[in-house]
Amino acid sequence: MANPKDIDKMARSFKELAELQQYADAQYSTIITLNKKIYELSQKNEQLEHLLNQSPKQSPITLNDLGIPNEELIAYEQLRALKAHSAVRELSLEESRRVELYSKILTSLRSNTDVVPITRVSKDEKDELLAQLADSDKH
Repeated sequence: MANPKDIDKMARSFKELAELQQYADAQYSTIITLNKKIYELSQKNEQLEHLLNQSPKQSPITLNDLGIPNEELIAYEQLRALKAHSAVRELSLEESRRVELYSKILTSLRSNTDVVPITRVSKDEKDELLAQLADSDKH
């Protein structure tokens, strides 16, 4: 922001009244433009605050919201913690048993679902499989 003393000095430096009038007109149009922009932004701000206040409060999405059973979440979390322990030191017999237990839980949960495991296929194999599918559709 300009110092008021500098503005006064600039205003006094005009030699003719026409120059001073041009300067005042430019200032006036700038003030009008800025006031319009302030008004528009305050209106937009009020609209956004109104929308924010009207929108229902939503709780953050948790993994349970994604349909993953609690048993699976607990098993994953405990295995992750035990893995972190194993990186630092050897697991105790009790911890080893827990790894085995949580692994069995995950295995049993996976075997109860109808999920087909994803296998990696090379590009040549993909082309061959696509050709086989196309041939089977023709017959």
